[in-house]
Amino acid sequence: MGQRTSQVRGSWGFIQVRVHRLRDEAGREHSYRLDGSLDGSGYTPWVLERLLELAGRLPYEEAAELGRAFGLEVSAAGLARLHATYGKALEETLCASLQERAWAALAEGEGRVMVLEVDGVRVAGQPHPSTHRCEGIEVKTALVYPQRAPGARTRMAGVMKPEQLLPQLSGLLRAAGVQRQDEVIGVSDGAVWIEQLYQTLGIPQVIDVFHASQYLEQVMLELGWSEEERAEERRRWLRGEVAGGEWLGTYCPPPTAPERQSWSEEARSAIQYLEQRADRMDYPAYKARGWPIGSGQVEGMNKHVIGARMKRSGMQWSRPGASRTAAHRAQLCSSHPLVAFEALRWRAFPVRNC
Repeated sequence: MGQRTSQVRGSWGFIQVRVHRLRDEAGREHSYRLDGSLDGSGYTPWVLERLLELAGRLPYEEAAELGRAFGLEVSAAGLARLHATYGKALEETLCASLQERAWAALAEGEGRVMVLEVDGVRVAGQPHPSTHRCEGIEVKTALVYPQRAPGARTRMAGVMKPEQLLPQLSGLLRAAGVQRQDEVIGVSDGAVWIEQLYQTLGIPQVIDVFHASQYLEQVMLELGWSEEERAEERRRWLRGEVAGGEWLGTYCPPPTAPERQSWSEEARSAIQYLEQRADRMDYPAYKARGWPIGSGQVEGMNKHVIGARMKRSGMQWSRPGASRTAAHRAQLCSSHPLVAFEALRWRAFPVRNC
């Protein structure tokens, strides 16, 4: 029957496409797009990718304004809907694909030290309808990188419970290229839920030395150390020269000693934190093995990947919106995206019949 131009309604507007119309033996008409690169978003792939990147990096009003300055016509509301649809597809695809990946199935490697860091960062939630109070939403963040190449970071983030995060961490290790002979080390601030994740994965744990030194300060104050002595001791810890368990045995009274009972509540909490994690604070031994002793990478992710987009003044998030935006931010800032844009756009914006 020939070719003609048809105006096709996408999810966010109309696009002009050439279609080929055919009639079968029964007299029924069928239409086929001649340009197979167009999805159902209403934008060409290049424009769609640029708009989504703007939405992932900037608030919607700013992103839409910048897009219009470059000739990409979209409203802030339209961009928000576009980003929400894409983010939902990204989150669903990530969850499914990471859980299906088997970390232990990789071939043998050369035996690198690979670092896994997990943390949580809170963003502001939307006001509760009855109380009008804004509750925080915790975004779980995780990243993997080779100890010798910390810039090659593979990231993921989302709003989920620890038990939901666990099956995805194995897939994250697989996506980051961890192999059988690689040594995976888990670094954390000592949060119980993170330590339980590492125990389940069966990987050695290291307590971030900076967090340990903060608790150390309270203990040294209670012991009566001068400011100069405390400063020097903190520097020794941060350089990885001190084994936490040995230090506690040398300078602190045992738990049953009477003098511990007169300590302040802050000091008792601090020494309890250190004593419960003393076996994960052998910093000289870790440095000798080439292990990391700090969790600065995930702290930086919380600040620059999540916080820079999601903790701006006045921002309030729904739980689905926070989770989708966090997932997209982690994808944008990873060295290697976990899901290819070309495959994801078809899932987010399926083609409708002409």
